[in-house]
Amino acid sequence: MNWSEQQINTLIRKIYNGRYNALKLPKKLYNDIASHFTDGVYKGYGDSIATVAYDSPDFAMLSHLRENVYLFSAAKTFNYVLDTENLIVEGNEVLPFKVFKERALSVYSDYNKTWLETEYNTAIAQSQHARAWNDFDEDAILKYMLTSGVEHAQVCLDMQGVCKHKSDPIWIDKSPQNHFGCLCYLDASFDNKPTKTPSSIASPDQGFANNPGITKEVFNKEHPYFDVDPKYKKFAKTNFGLPLPE
Repeated sequence: MNWSEQQINTLIRKIYNGRYNALKLPKKLYNDIASHFTDGVYKGYGDSIATVAYDSPDFAMLSHLRENVYLFSAAKTFNYVLDTENLIVEGNEVLPFKVFKERALSVYSDYNKTWLETEYNTAIAQSQHARAWNDFDEDAILKYMLTSGVEHAQVCLDMQGVCKHKSDPIWIDKSPQNHFGCLCYLDASFDNKPTKTPSSIASPDQGFANNPGITKEVFNKEHPYFDVDPKYKKFAKTNFGLPLPE
């Protein structure tokens, strides 16, 4: 998602002027973020809603994954605007726009450049896992595999080489991805044999105790974006007043 300098400046000015706030979010920003993540879902899955049969498991999976990234995008937009809006007043004084803008640009860069890129890559990877899960035979024995040459979180090291039937509950919350940037995957080779469950397995990072093939979610409700102040809970239930795809 590449917004121009003019678009970013206009957005920041409208937040400063109160045109946008936590209860009145910028729909274009939301739609562009959601479209970006949807592109990631389609790229990872290897298909789009337009290219699969309406009554197929792939259509159902893609529909759920797309709706999930729209929900995530709404929560992301809400948190971004709220964090930016909170910069306007310092102490009991409204900051001059020039000072506010400098700080607001940093927040924009965090949410809509740095974090956005990581989240986009997550959408690709989680959708790849969801597609693989859909394609595994129901009686498959799956093996947790590490990609060589990269660093791995402790949960991945603990799971390395674990073989379990697809129906085993271990895959509910220990299936890749287990953290941002996780490059692990599940293998369904015919020579896999079930192994014992390790005596100790570290927990996935927050928001990653999730198998996208089962939940049909890229980002689950444990992600910090969904943890809103109680006064906004009712608003959050309306998808923060933003439309979902039809």
